[in-house]
Amino acid sequence: MLNEAKNKWEHRRIQCVLLRVSQKLTAEKVGEIVGIHTASVWRIWSRYLHGGMRAVVGEKRGGRYRASLSEKEEKIVLKPFEKRAARGELVTIREVHEAVCRKSGVVAALSTTYRLLHRHGWRKVTPRLRHPKGNVRQQEHFKVFFPQNCYSWTS
Repeated sequence: MLNEAKNKWEHRRIQCVLLRVSQKLTAEKVGEIVGIHTASVWRIWSRYLHGGMRAVVGEKRGGRYRASLSEKEEKIVLKPFEKRAARGELVTIREVHEAVCRKSGVVAALSTTYRLLHRHGWRKVTPRLRHPKGNVRQQEHFKVFFPQNCYSWTS
């Protein structure tokens, strides 16, 4: 089984079981040899005893266990905002956050919406304060020398 391990973590889990079965070592000693924490060794042994080698090798971690919306639902929520952004309109996080909370029925933290936007490839784009080809000196000259009351409103 060691030769068929797909990654180093799977290899280490198999080693934990083998060292217990063949050498009768303690969890502390196995942890030192394999290079993982003692609590992790105990967890691996427990999985082995309850589910066999298949439980140790097929361990998958992570996932969206606490997600209030699926990725498909998130895309549906973002669709109108994508259209607005494509037209050049400004889309704010507050608007997206309200839509997400409305759709999920849960008052989520604002950071949740930021992570949602990041997950779907959105990024923060803000309007420029100045035109890139603008001439600051000419603008200042215009401010100083432009007559303030050049329009007379007489009939």
